[in-house]
Amino acid sequence: MARRHARLQEALYRLAEGRAVSAVANEPGYESTTGFIEMFRKSLGRTPGQYFA
Repeated sequence: MARRHARLQEALYRLAEGRAVSAVANEPGYESTTGFIEMFRKSLGRTPGQYFA
């Protein structure tokens, strides 16, 4: 659980810098952008696009 939280925090930082979701998803080793977006949505209740809108 702590590892997922740390990965999510790092992803938030990188997305806030303006990096593409696909690039951020690939960095920690997610197999697909869709899998990353689903994890993000389950964790924060919104997709990355909604979160940063």
